[in-house]
Amino acid sequence: MEIYNLLRVAIIVHEMKANSAAWHNDQESREDMERENRELGQGLRDFYGVPAVYDPEGGVWYVGAIGGPKLYDLY
Repeated sequence: MEIYNLLRVAIIVHEMKANSAAWHNDQESREDMERENRELGQGLRDFYGVPAVYDPEGGVWYVGAIGGPKLYDLY
């Protein structure tokens, strides 16, 4: 992955982390933050080839498959 794309992926994941952290403290905006993270995850897959998958039961983003490496740990 080119350095520019790697930096963009890191920025997107940073946005996702911020939404996830805020999700625990902002009851009113939870649906919006979850929707935004799903859209960001789709962008990671479509534009950058990062196979981000979401486990709705655990509320965790993974790379490749549920139970694999955690997205937030990699970026």
